[in-house]
Amino acid sequence: SSSIFDEHLLDMWKVINFQAFSWAVLWDAIPTMISLTMFSLIHVPINIPAYSLSSNTEVDMNVELVAHGYSNLLSGFFGG
Repeated sequence: SSSIFDEHLLDMWKVINFQAFSWAVLWDAIPTMISLTMFSLIHVPINIPAYSLSSNTEVDMNVELVAHGYSNLLSGFFGG
């Protein structure tokens, strides 16, 4: 079976027809994207210390925030 990912990971951009893309819909979605970004920025600093207290585990927030940044970067790169 053939896949668009057989040769190179970035080949996924070949299946997107940008001429058929609705830029108005993207514009309308910007408030939602900003809200999700704000939630993503605040949920780690709130939830990790709460988990640390409830599980009696030492947590290094710098490590957690760096890991969260990498996971967001990879998720965005792979379309998630």
